[in-house]
Amino acid sequence: DNLPSAKLSSWCRIRRPLEKLYKGQGGDVAEVLLARKMETEINENYSIETKSDRDWALLEGLTSNLFIVYRDGSIHTSCVENENGHGGVLGGYSRQLILEAAKRENIPIVFGPLSLQDGKDGLWVEAFVS
Repeated sequence: DNLPSAKLSSWCRIRRPLEKLYKGQGGDVAEVLLARKMETEINENYSIETKSDRDWALLEGLTSNLFIVYRDGSIHTSCVENENGHGGVLGGYSRQLILEAAKRENIPIVFGPLSLQDGKDGLWVEAFVS
């Protein structure tokens, strides 16, 4: 049961315009990344508060998983949805191979939100998709 919250069944209908957009760019765009506002905490009114409009979490690509290498050498990637409904990206064979290779090479892996602000602040060294 790998049912991500980032790609529900309605996703098939919603993604078509995005695919046309990036495929029609004449090769300038190779992938479209999905993002959502980062959730911080539930306030006293039991509603989710976000830090700011600038505080976005990157999730995954239309057809790929996303990995960010940070300055400390760790690889960050979004969580796969668990049995409690938390997380939200698809797993997959390529993703699993990358995670296994990182573990074998003793490269730290951090599962969680991929903060766009961290990239703007210069904390990323590189990003790659699988």
